[in-house]
Amino acid sequence: IDEKINTLAYSGPFILEKWDRNSKIILKKNPYFYNKDKIDIDSIHISIIPNEETAFQMYENNEIDFLSSFLSPLAIETLGKVKNREDSKFIAIGGFSFLCFNTEKFPFNNKNLRKAFSLAIDRKKIVDNITQLNEPIALRCIPPIFLNDQNKKLIQNNERELAKKHFDKALNEMGISKDQLKITFTFGSYIVHRKEAEALKQMLEDVFKISIKLNLVEDKILFSKLNEREYQFALSRLIVRYNDPINIFERYKYKNHPKNYSSWEDKNFIDVLNLAQKEFDPQKRFRLIEIAESMFLEDMPISPLYFYNYTILTKKNIKGIYTNIVGDLIFDDTKILEKEEKL
Repeated sequence: IDEKINTLAYSGPFILEKWDRNSKIILKKNPYFYNKDKIDIDSIHISIIPNEETAFQMYENNEIDFLSSFLSPLAIETLGKVKNREDSKFIAIGGFSFLCFNTEKFPFNNKNLRKAFSLAIDRKKIVDNITQLNEPIALRCIPPIFLNDQNKKLIQNNERELAKKHFDKALNEMGISKDQLKITFTFGSYIVHRKEAEALKQMLEDVFKISIKLNLVEDKILFSKLNEREYQFALSRLIVRYNDPINIFERYKYKNHPKNYSSWEDKNFIDVLNLAQKEFDPQKRFRLIEIAESMFLEDMPISPLYFYNYTILTKKNIKGIYTNIVGDLIFDDTKILEKEEKL
């Protein structure tokens, strides 16, 4: 990659100076940045650390100044240690975790089965006991960061009896008994996702008295399976690519969209999205997006679980690191204070 550094195009305050694969990345100040005189730091050294606990220990030992769960996920054992520390903070971004149903394959081509699974989940147990980053549970698709922290409920959480009714209805529609239901749950290898998958399996098996097979795969394999639609239901995630909630639903407009892992499509949903994309009045446009969201969740090609928070750990003498709604780290205003300036 070093041979190509000088051929890359840059527009931000820092440019790539060196990249040692599986070791480190070094960024230096961009001499052509329009506001270069306002950039206080000369370089950023990024250590590539494959082990979450090792990264945290390096931070604790003052070997690194900044640790972000966006770049280096924190180990589950670490989350409880840092939640209430002065050097940590939680930052909401425009993303969420969700269950993804393959609507073109048995058995999740049945809407009542999708609804049953969504209703059976206790999302609060997941965020309280596993993710532990003070995440709001997701009972809709649009993250609170787009809504001034208003989290309107469009789906229900932990409604076991209602879940059983939809489950029985689904079995009747499919003409099978629950003993004939063979289900595999696919998920990635990150430790938090493994813990989530195990908890979700337990919840669903407890409610429906069925057996669910877990299929753990490396993240690269997971997204290959999602892209090829080679799964029944899976644990997935979505982060908006720009500051507009319509980006969440654009991928579900047509079933052949590469990110529409559910292969779901609905003509009325398409019509409402088209109206929203043409609407110039912000309030009317947002209302149309909310209508599309309600239609989407009524058919339940996915089931939102929780909205994303990122954890940032920063040494006291480091100031001015920010994130935007898509989770990018912004170092334009970052400063390194001298020791006497910390107080």
